[in-house]
Amino acid sequence: MQALDEKLAQLQARRSLADLAHNCHGDARPDCPILDDLAG
Repeated sequence: MQALDEKLAQLQARRSLADLAHNCHGDARPDCPILDDLAG
């Protein structure tokens, strides 16, 4: 059961990173969704 929980956590983290990367415009704007999400 622990292995399944670990895999689920990995998949959720990957999905979160993919969503953040999709929302990153790669420009010089002051707001960054990736840093905002990591900040809490």
